[in-house]
Amino acid sequence: MAPGAPEVPAVTDVMVRPAWMAQAECIGEPHETFFPRKGAGYRQARKLCGACPVGVECLEYAMADPELVGWWGGTTDGERKGMRDGQVA
Repeated sequence: MAPGAPEVPAVTDVMVRPAWMAQAECIGEPHETFFPRKGAGYRQARKLCGACPVGVECLEYAMADPELVGWWGGTTDGERKGMRDGQVA
């Protein structure tokens, strides 16, 4: 990809995504928002998720895949693990 060119998802990536993802507040956000460097935190992700119309769907999607990492549905992968194990997040 040329320097400065926008990132465009592969056609196959878009075709397999659930339809609700098109309504997510996080569309177009940089990956670092949801996979921050150590110590950077999830401040922007929390803000986006708080206003997201598909937050429930996103969390359900993330809960269904225990190998999914990063910020999804207003939670970190560690918080989701705790929820799956019956602990309060």
